[in-house]
Amino acid sequence: PLGRRSPQGAHAIEGAFDVAQSPISHNMKVLRDAGLVDADKRGLWVYYQPTAQGRAAVEALLAAVRR
Repeated sequence: PLGRRSPQGAHAIEGAFDVAQSPISHNMKVLRDAGLVDADKRGLWVYYQPTAQGRAAVEALLAAVRR
């Protein structure tokens, strides 16, 4: 879900994985603190989107795995 260009909420990310919303929210905060995702609070929900740095990190990881 986060590979999309539009921001995704933890509830949407939860649907893609077999993990509850609370651990997803916690891990998204860790990624946000690391500068890998941006967060936009809208009412009760927080929507996440990868930063340029986050996309570059994923691309580098995937390139290393493909070798």
